[in-house]
Amino acid sequence: MSRFTLLIAMLCAALPLAACGGATSTAADEQARVVGGSHGVPRLTIPPGPAPKKLVIKDLKKGTGKPIKHMSDEIAVDYVGVNYRTGKVEYNTFNWAGPVRYILSGTHRGWQIGLMGMREGGERELIDPPRLTYGPGTDPLIYVVYLREVTYR
Repeated sequence: MSRFTLLIAMLCAALPLAACGGATSTAADEQARVVGGSHGVPRLTIPPGPAPKKLVIKDLKKGTGKPIKHMSDEIAVDYVGVNYRTGKVEYNTFNWAGPVRYILSGTHRGWQIGLMGMREGGERELIDPPRLTYGPGTDPLIYVVYLREVTYR
């Protein structure tokens, strides 16, 4: 068998594998993906299709405590943050020693907008586009934030 014939045979064998890889990733993009549910990571569902271009805010559980009122409020939260495109858990405070404390104005813009008005005891899902998180060239993130405490300053 000549080198040319061998090269053609190898390329023909590789084509179906390449086609399958493309079809699989497209099918995965069309289905919701569930992330977490073990090792201290709460269950989170990434919706099918491309990430939204605008901030999406969804209350999973309405809180009954004090609301976040001002950008200067200090919040204590537990949260999980997942890369919308890859499904990789990027942030998970649930297996840390306790909730994380932030001044709301010190968080990224998606949280500043998305958490305002949330009440203690609430759980909120945010889908943050890159322009509201870490800027162009980064992937959208999906967060589930559990508001443990609000301290007015």
